[in-house]
Amino acid sequence: MRDTVSGRDFDQYLTFRIDEGQYAFRVDTVREVIEYTKITRLPRMSETMRGVINIRGAVIPVFDLKLLFGMGRTQEATDTSIIVLEIRGSRNLAAVGVLTDSVQEVIRLDPGAVEPPPTLGRSAVSRAVSRAVTGIGKLGDEFVAILDIDELLGETGEELHAAEAAVAEAV
Repeated sequence: MRDTVSGRDFDQYLTFRIDEGQYAFRVDTVREVIEYTKITRLPRMSETMRGVINIRGAVIPVFDLKLLFGMGRTQEATDTSIIVLEIRGSRNLAAVGVLTDSVQEVIRLDPGAVEPPPTLGRSAVSRAVSRAVTGIGKLGDEFVAILDIDELLGETGEELHAAEAAVAEAV
């Protein structure tokens, strides 16, 4: 989402934390943020898909970003949240949830202040994450990695296909 302040355009992002890192999704891809709620595990799900939740009658698959990043499993804590995101990389799913350690705030970044991501290593996790990081922005003294959920889940389509199958079996 673009925001104009004093004649300058800014992009808006929802920031969140995973371990000590700060990440963001474009605000226009975020449907809502909810507190951690019970996630129902379904058979034959990938490890990174923690299960499904029910939001106003819709079955939403929930992915663990830490597992997707190869950083271990997210543990439920006071600030653990689920960000529900619009997804474009699937014909059958309209939204997915992602677990985060905490949600921070909505920020504005000048598009010129967002740098391309650095090239990461050659492991499968590194390749998937590097494709999902669309840019690196500077926020005060910290960097924020800007993510694209379609790229993160759609590298081979396996994550989305597994989520679609699990959701189809749940309804």
